Amino acid sequence: MVDSRGWVRYFPVEDSPELLKEQILCSVSLCPPGPHAFLLVINLDSSFQEKHRIAVQEHLELLSETVWRYTILLFTFGDTFREMTIKQHIEEEGQALQALIEKCGNRYHVLSNKNSSEVSQVSELLEMIEKRVAGGTSRPSALRVVLLGWVAGGKSSTGNTILGREEFGVCTVEMTIKQHIEGEGQALQMLIEKCGNRYHVLSNKNSSEGSQVSELLEMIEKMVAGGTSCPSELRVVLLGWVAGGKSLTGNTILGRKEFGVWRRTAQCEKKQGEVNGRQVTVVDTPGWWKFIPVCPETPSEPDTSHLARACIKVCDWMGEKHHGNSAATSGYETNSEISNTEASDITERDKGLEHCGTADA
Repeated sequence: MVDSRGWVRYFPVEDSPELLKEQILCSVSLCPPGPHAFLLVINLDSSFQEKHRIAVQEHLELLSETVWRYTILLFTFGDTFREMTIKQHIEEEGQALQALIEKCGNRYHVLSNKNSSEVSQVSELLEMIEKRVAGGTSRPSALRVVLLGWVAGGKSSTGNTILGREEFGVCTVEMTIKQHIEGEGQALQMLIEKCGNRYHVLSNKNSSEGSQVSELLEMIEKMVAGGTSCPSELRVVLLGWVAGGKSLTGNTILGRKEFGVWRRTAQCEKKQGEVNGRQVTVVDTPGWWKFIPVCPETPSEPDTSHLARACIKVCDWMGEKHHGNSAATSGYETNSEISNTEASDITERDKGLEHCGTADA
């Protein structure tokens, strides 16, 4: 079993680093005299679009156009689909995924990574590989397999499931935040520059890790006080698009569940608590739709701009009495793409701050 380095999910091959391309080519040499099969790993919990199909095809064809003869499409995290069969999922996903399956000779299999003790799912996969190798005439004594796919698609976890033991590291991050920012391109880099190059990474799933919150609060303190003193109270407003993780982030900062996370925030909510010995106020705000500009020609949603302005008052930014002890935090998911249009939408919202008196952001 050979685990290969993944490409960025939506990157065409021309945007991938040369080192990545070389490592994909070298993966074949790690199982001499050559692999019996390539398992193209795609996780079922994310949508598959035409740009993803193009990225997959271009990266696989680095090995040669004949690679498809030996490729099986392996869907991971099959346990996420309980009310839908794999055939229904393929039909709903549309032409891009269907074209990829056809490219693989209509060979595909579903693997449940969480239920790795289920031996039959691995046996069925190996039987599929054996039939492909021997044409159904004989059973090879050994199988050599290369795992291909994008970053965080489940390749390493799949290798462990097939081998029945922990051989590949699955907790290591394949890409640093700096690499992600570089890979995303100019739109995200422009937004970070607009924020004075201030950014922080938060793991909401690992909310018990206190150091990540401490580091964020230290960053806010330095921005507020210029490094001269430590304010006794911090007031933070969470901004971002719908389902971007604002409410979950507020819970992580406060160290307890204060904001509802399975519903859309309809109005500003203020919660307070003591974090690392200081009082922290967090205001959660309604999110905007990711692709809709601030003034759409035909609004499909009620205007929530008054709620955004109200959240500033909730945090009491308007008075000089509390001037400086505040920050606005914009939530951004590293597993989502940001376009130039989206960056411009967020930048447009800066204009609203001009009417907030002496508020610092």
